[in-house]
Amino acid sequence: MVSSYDDRVEGSLHIHQDARISRMDLSKNKDFVYQLKSEHHGLYIMVISGDLSVASHNLQKRDAVAISQVEQVNMQAKTDAELLFIEVPMKF
Repeated sequence: MVSSYDDRVEGSLHIHQDARISRMDLSKNKDFVYQLKSEHHGLYIMVISGDLSVASHNLQKRDAVAISQVEQVNMQAKTDAELLFIEVPMKF
């Protein structure tokens, strides 16, 4: 949906911030691996609807989790799920 000035994604809104906002539908029992831009970025995942397993944590509708200091995030939909991802740089 939204990509940064230095990492343009075709069809997205380009902003002058180092941020990426995306949305996806994930079918029941499907796995997805989100690859972060760099080790200095963090990811905020919000479950719009459905149930999701992320790093051994179960999330349900309107739950969210922030993840940092990783290169990728593995997740699996327990039911059909709608997800929102917000990736931004993190300071440690």
